[in-house]
Amino acid sequence: MLHFCLVKITIVGATPYELEALISHHFPSDMEVDYLVHGIGGIHTTYNLTSYLSTHQPDVMIQCGLAGSFNPNIAVGDVVFVRSECFGDMGSEDQDGTLLELFDTELETPHAFPFQERKLRNPFPNPVSLPEVNSISVNTVSGSEKTIALRQKQFQADIESMEGAAFTYTCLHKHIPFVQIRGISNKVEPRNRDQWDMSVIETYSNFIIQNIRSFVPNK
Repeated sequence: MLHFCLVKITIVGATPYELEALISHHFPSDMEVDYLVHGIGGIHTTYNLTSYLSTHQPDVMIQCGLAGSFNPNIAVGDVVFVRSECFGDMGSEDQDGTLLELFDTELETPHAFPFQERKLRNPFPNPVSLPEVNSISVNTVSGSEKTIALRQKQFQADIESMEGAAFTYTCLHKHIPFVQIRGISNKVEPRNRDQWDMSVIETYSNFIIQNIRSFVPNK
């Protein structure tokens, strides 16, 4: 007798707009796909994910959304897999404007779970061969030449978002397999919203739809 195995997948994002194309899609009947709009920034993300996971146990969580690129080799319109995260604005500002992270002030241990060498790393494989990137998450996105230069020098990250680190931190603590997929909507440059390409939402949504089985860990 065959047993029907229902795969539970939760797709999350900061805004309804970033999830709209996925929510309207009909996934196969052996998948239970749930959605959560966790809000913008780290506080909203952490609270709403923790509340959700107190009553749900998905097989995998997929976070998707927009991001800005620091890396000249990561172009607007690209879709990427986030391998590592860090909090890019949590700590103290030093006299030269650089960030003293919690590790620098000995308020946090750089190797204490869930951190590894100051970073929050996704231990799960990249099953779809997307470009892998290192990301920083901030509650105030970079919008001036000074801030951009300081963050590029200090973190040498490929991309920037507002919620990825909170998502990664929460999933690691809850021992939930997770994937973060980002669409590059803009270069990290002095703020110019007119240059953003919002069509990348459709690009990453289609990619997730086509590859969603690949993100589910073997049970």
